[in-house]
Amino acid sequence: MRNFRITKKQILIQIILLSILGLSMYLVGQRTFLKNKANEEVGRALEVKDAHGNPLDCSGGSCETKTLDVEIRLDKGKLEE
Repeated sequence: MRNFRITKKQILIQIILLSILGLSMYLVGQRTFLKNKANEEVGRALEVKDAHGNPLDCSGGSCETKTLDVEIRLDKGKLEE
């Protein structure tokens, strides 16, 4: 049988690799959070009206209308910097 010895260098490499894995998982979650927050901000600042000036319901990421004649306005004041 072989005699396996674990050195300090091997332990240090394993700790570094596990730390990188944990940090990567954290950063992936952060990116998703920031993207969702940006979508919410744009949704609040976006105003869509039909040809008669009536606001359209754009919940769920799409707007329902029977005409292509729409007005889209972005209120920059509602966007956070």
